[in-house]
Amino acid sequence: MIIVSNPRGDQPLAIPSHDDDTPYRFEMIFDGDSRRAYADTWTELVEALIGGYADADSSEKADEMRLLYAVRTQVELQAAICAGVVGYKLTDRETEVLLGDRHSQPRVGMWRSQVPLVLVTSYYQPDGEIDRPIGRPPNGEADSNLIWLDPTDEQTLIASIDAIGVVSVAESHA
Repeated sequence: MIIVSNPRGDQPLAIPSHDDDTPYRFEMIFDGDSRRAYADTWTELVEALIGGYADADSSEKADEMRLLYAVRTQVELQAAICAGVVGYKLTDRETEVLLGDRHSQPRVGMWRSQVPLVLVTSYYQPDGEIDRPIGRPPNGEADSNLIWLDPTDEQTLIASIDAIGVVSVAESHA
């Protein structure tokens, strides 16, 4: 794996390759678009996000590290979404859920707010104990106001944060 800083916009990007000039399987742009990781495995991509991940001494430790990363991302993303909310009238309950801590995950049956709610799959059925909420924003598509982070494994974690724009991943098919 190689991690490089993104150059300024007027600078060309030198794309690294293996010693035999074959490309890395993945390129991931992350850290607020300031860095790029070139890697061949999902584990290496997660290692770029979670220092020490590749050295986890058990699968349980790796699972815990991915879960903690997902919850941290949940908190940061929810805060960014809430900071950008202008002109929405929120109920007291919506405000409580959106701004609440995540030491315990939100319990909502139906999320009707236009403001998206960020959730971590591990806590909700079928994986967790909490009933999975249904999203129904006013005048919106079903579940379009729920954002799910999935730390089940390395690939689902990367796919879920790629889908919401936390990272951007490209896979080479060379």
